[in-house]
Amino acid sequence: VSEAALRLSATGLSSLEAAMQLDVNSSWVNAEYARELAIAGDLQRAQEISLNAINLQPLDIEALVTRGIILRRAGDTA
Repeated sequence: VSEAALRLSATGLSSLEAAMQLDVNSSWVNAEYARELAIAGDLQRAQEISLNAINLQPLDIEALVTRGIILRRAGDTA
């Protein structure tokens, strides 16, 4: 996961919306959905969903990195 990943087009958004309905308790699904939301430009929702991913699995490195990238993209550098 990198800053460059947020520059890709949001092609998997509808698939991940469906995956969220099937497995809302998956840290991976939440993190990927948050990434796709950020790619689509919905940084507010991406921040909310990325926090869900971390709350589900606090030690999920991919979720933590994804959230950090989203927060940086949103201008939160604290």
